[in-house]
Amino acid sequence: MIIDRQGRSLCTTAEAAKEFGCTTQHIRFLAREKVIWSRVESPRVVLYDLDEVKRIAREHKAKRKRRGGRPTAGFRAA
Repeated sequence: MIIDRQGRSLCTTAEAAKEFGCTTQHIRFLAREKVIWSRVESPRVVLYDLDEVKRIAREHKAKRKRRGGRPTAGFRAA
């Protein structure tokens, strides 16, 4: 994690993906779509605003619905 001049907490693509719970490719996609703020330091280094990543991750998790699936082992049909 890096702190820039404006006081933003910045993180790498891998750190952002770990915080968000997705792949690095999805983080890059979100940056291309302007969902997450990013700054290109060099062709191989892109930094993201960590606070924004955390906020969007919370919003994303709140929107996700539980999908149906196989019942748990304790399930008994009547």
